[in-house]
Amino acid sequence: YLPSGERYFEELKKALSSAEKYIFIEYFIVQEGVMWDAVHKILLDKVKNGVKVYLVYDDVGSVTKVASGFYRKLRKEGIDARKFNKFIPVVSIIHNNRDHRKIVVVDGKIAFTGGVNMADEYINVTHPYGRWLDSGVMIKGKPVDSFVRIFTQIFNVSGKPIDENDFICRDHEKFLSNGYCMPFGDSPAPITAEHISETTFLNAIYGAREYIYFACPYLVADTDIRGALANAARRGVDVRLIIPQKPDKKTIYIMTKFYCSLLKKSGVKIYLYRDGFVHSKTMICDGKLAFAGTVNLDYRSFVHHFECGIIFTDEKAVGQVKDDFDNLFNAECTPADDKSLKLNVLEKAGKIIMDPFAPLF
Repeated sequence: YLPSGERYFEELKKALSSAEKYIFIEYFIVQEGVMWDAVHKILLDKVKNGVKVYLVYDDVGSVTKVASGFYRKLRKEGIDARKFNKFIPVVSIIHNNRDHRKIVVVDGKIAFTGGVNMADEYINVTHPYGRWLDSGVMIKGKPVDSFVRIFTQIFNVSGKPIDENDFICRDHEKFLSNGYCMPFGDSPAPITAEHISETTFLNAIYGAREYIYFACPYLVADTDIRGALANAARRGVDVRLIIPQKPDKKTIYIMTKFYCSLLKKSGVKIYLYRDGFVHSKTMICDGKLAFAGTVNLDYRSFVHHFECGIIFTDEKAVGQVKDDFDNLFNAECTPADDKSLKLNVLEKAGKIIMDPFAPLF
């Protein structure tokens, strides 16, 4: 478990530098800057040494971050780079279906996911919203196979396909473990018949007996999630949500504050990440099960986006997630009171206007 963007970045560079056969990279946002420059340098060195590099980024997520011909420049350098779901200025619901995943795979042996995009604010080089809090996970062994398959699914949509079987590792290192590590991908309907991410969270909330904690930047979820959280609190479960004190999107923050105020009345404890923005998407339940990945508690993640994450149980990493939450509650967050969640007159007016469009947030 990697409790910050900075830690994620350091481990990522080490893993990329160890590549001998291939590298998969998939991000919602790629932006030129300190983080990309360091990764780009490693990739060019690997290409010179015969390592195959495959990269896909979301066109809308990266539209103001890189030049329109960014992928063509990378191709000339020997990197098989592709845009996902190229934006065409024609009204279409397909523009909602963004690739929100963040995946890196090295030689089929190491994989990364989490909230961290390839941009400088995620590693606190820049501070557009105060200190940025993010997280991720690094996995090794057989579960990496799942990320090979999840990556090739998206990559093959955007050009000449590659065969996932050519990239599955056949000699995984053996690890002794008492628990399980289950990566998963989620896609918009009708590609995926059910909302896998939402169902995963609902199952955890329903099963919680002692506590369940979430860190999330946005809470614009449907009544199923909000009802499950409220009912868990009513039956005595310690339910806590960490949200930002400083928003990156003010309109969504209005909806987040409103829904959090309703949950607070049901006994859910709301915490504000002080003087900064929490972008981490993590969950822990009863010290036995944890989640880290790309999924927000909002309609876009549950319904519209391509997402991914990892559920892990009875692992050392579960304890690391719990320690991280405890530190946040004790040292970096403030319990929200009614005043901090109350909407002012303009926000109330905005909320009324935005209500019909909440499923698009």
